[in-house]
Amino acid sequence: MYFLLENDKYDYEIKSVVQIFFKNLKFEKIQLIENDDIAIEIKVGTRNIEVKIFEYRKEQLKKKVEIKNNDEIKYEIKKVIYETLENFTEIKPKWGMLTGIRPTKEVVRLLKMGKSKAEVKKHFKKFYVADEKIDLLLKTVNNQLEIVSEEDETYYSLYINIPFCPSRCSYCSFTAFMYKKYDRENKVVKYLEYLMEEIKIVKNILSKKTLRSIYIGGGTPTSLNEEQLEMLLKFLDNEFNVKKLKEYTIEAGRVDTINEEKLNIMKKYGTTRISINAQTFKNETLKKIGRTHTKEEFIKIYKLAQSISFENINVDIILGLEDEQVCDVEKTINEIIDLSPDNITVHTLAIKKGSHLKESVETISRKEDETVKKMMKKVSDILEKTDYEPYYLYRQKNMVGNLENIGYGKNKKYSYYNIHIMEENEIIIGVGAGATSKIIKKGKKEIKSIFNFKGVEEYIDRFDEIVERKMSNVK
Repeated sequence: MYFLLENDKYDYEIKSVVQIFFKNLKFEKIQLIENDDIAIEIKVGTRNIEVKIFEYRKEQLKKKVEIKNNDEIKYEIKKVIYETLENFTEIKPKWGMLTGIRPTKEVVRLLKMGKSKAEVKKHFKKFYVADEKIDLLLKTVNNQLEIVSEEDETYYSLYINIPFCPSRCSYCSFTAFMYKKYDRENKVVKYLEYLMEEIKIVKNILSKKTLRSIYIGGGTPTSLNEEQLEMLLKFLDNEFNVKKLKEYTIEAGRVDTINEEKLNIMKKYGTTRISINAQTFKNETLKKIGRTHTKEEFIKIYKLAQSISFENINVDIILGLEDEQVCDVEKTINEIIDLSPDNITVHTLAIKKGSHLKESVETISRKEDETVKKMMKKVSDILEKTDYEPYYLYRQKNMVGNLENIGYGKNKKYSYYNIHIMEENEIIIGVGAGATSKIIKKGKKEIKSIFNFKGVEEYIDRFDEIVERKMSNVK
């Protein structure tokens, strides 16, 4: 498939809609239609927009509309392309032509403007979002409103990145380095020393603000051995009054990196929330995606964590993993509910650059998209019949089925950090290799992102540059 485009002025708007319908698309700007299977010609004039679709050089569909409102020309462009492709492909995306990753943020914005729920629904219908997704947004926002309303420029949250893993899973695209290699080269402790120095600098810069939550992610933070983990957590305990934090999360995502001693270290130094990621309870799938644990081993570690009495335990699952069917996902979610975690996060597989799965993206068909949609429907129906309520939601590019990720919680045990990182209404300071900081300036309605270097060696070697960025931008 290819495109004939007259100019690049509305390149982003055009691509964002077309990618909803066609996967792994290569956009090529050419002047003549070749003997290709499908070609789309898009012309944006001063007063009209024209879309033509060709199959094997024969025109199959044509739509031309007048531009009625120049103030909404980008919307008009997306709308005509969306309607044309929906008609041509007979695909009706549940999220319509909505491509932003934070749809709940838009709901919060509208409600704060005084819009009614009916007006919010009307707004999203304009983007062809299905009623069930609009209802999901409203329910999610309703559950997080109390936390969202707590925004205050005198507070901040701290994200600490531990970019090490025991191995790389097939779907993973995060910055992650093999722990054993870096530990063998004595680079893990060195990394932690620089990381702790960056935390001290951030604390000094933000001395007039109050730290409200800590989130240690990765990678897999529990890849650190017991001594290294205690070194970091003891440091944080000395630097901050962790007992007064709203939330203190550590991702203990890989079962093969967790033991009783590490769990006790986390509990000892004030961790309130941990995430132990099942992904699936089908052992054959776990092996295929590169996880080295079984369902039985997960349950054993999970029950051990429960016995240590963390305030909040989260379990992740992923929909759309290789060769899984709706019945597999149904079995997984029912067995996880039986374990009674405080949070369940439902991820839809996203095929991202940097993951091994990206190489086989062509094999993911529309049929599989429909299967994943059925998985999401089944999981949502099951969770809605329990005590679990949706409390945060976000979307990513290249998600199978064009779906979403949803966090569910029970007894109002939601994740404070997850809500704020999605709603972008609190300063988030990221430290460590690959971490991102988001500086929120409410008065100016401005969000400034600051990025740390991704590589461990680059993070250490160019540490002064990272410090300079923090000093210049974080206030």
